[in-house]
Amino acid sequence: MLSQRRYASLTVVSFKVEDVHKSELQGRFSRLGWRLEELHPNFGARISGIDARPLSFSSEQCLLLKAALASYDLLVFPDQVLTPAEEFAFITTFPDDKSAVARAQDSLVDESAHGPVLRIPDFPLITVWPQGIKLDDHWGLSTPEVVWEDHYLAWRQDWGDRLTSNSLTAVYHVESNEGNEVSFASASAAWDRLNPDEQRAAAELRAVYRRDAFAGCGVNDTCEHGILRMPLDAVERARAAADARGTTGTVLPLFNEDPLTGSRALNTHPLHFYTFEGMQRPEAGELLKSYILPVTSPDQVVKLTWKRGDLAVWKNRKVLHTGTPSRAADKAATRLFHMTLLDCDAPLQPITV
Repeated sequence: MLSQRRYASLTVVSFKVEDVHKSELQGRFSRLGWRLEELHPNFGARISGIDARPLSFSSEQCLLLKAALASYDLLVFPDQVLTPAEEFAFITTFPDDKSAVARAQDSLVDESAHGPVLRIPDFPLITVWPQGIKLDDHWGLSTPEVVWEDHYLAWRQDWGDRLTSNSLTAVYHVESNEGNEVSFASASAAWDRLNPDEQRAAAELRAVYRRDAFAGCGVNDTCEHGILRMPLDAVERARAAADARGTTGTVLPLFNEDPLTGSRALNTHPLHFYTFEGMQRPEAGELLKSYILPVTSPDQVVKLTWKRGDLAVWKNRKVLHTGTPSRAADKAATRLFHMTLLDCDAPLQPITV
């Protein structure tokens, strides 16, 4: 059964995703003139030959795209040249809750020109991130000077320190030189690799996040294994300063179940991680690393160099990512990309084992 929801000037068609096995997908994509190439045996795929410019796809095409994302968790579409309308129409093929997309879009209409984040005026869910670039009327957006953003080698999920983290992230590179790298790792594998006793213990963990203390505090220049802020004394000073201001953090399970998909996975943002309830930070840090390091070893990750025209969509609640490998490399990397966070309404649920 097809359903249609109309907002802005677009019609988005949603379909129930068939249970399509990975072994069937390549043949079905090939019959459409598309090519599906696995990026890793466990997750990730590149789909070439697809033109994302049409504002609508056939029911078979929509089913296959959603089935591919359900199977691989990360999809990369190279060589795209898109207007914001075309970009938005394509990426909203994937969300499980189309009504949440419409509500989020409507809630941001007045923020596109006045908020701290650059947003495409007619499509405010699409945020714009220049790196080493001065914007001059980029879809109505300009910056007075070249913009540099600090990026860090830090494994994380977007808004991984809140229960209403976005289910999907989409990134479209309008410009990119050869210095922009990204790595992805499977957060669901961090749960699946545990034995039943380990899963029971992991399901009980409650992580304490202090975004109020750590965001913008300047102590995330060095992260051990791309996970923990260092050194400890700087972290404690930032936490004490936030306590003195009267702000607080958030507490949520480290492993959660996504009500949209039923998947179980690690959900975290280590740059804002402070400790686990009932633990001292050093002990908690070692425990957090024990969950992340096995799934971020070189043989477990998908590593990409962003190119102009690359569009990627991934399941944020099932995939960890990190950016360029060093501050020096990041300063040499110039790019302009759009980022859209989708499906942010359904909160994660604690896992019952």
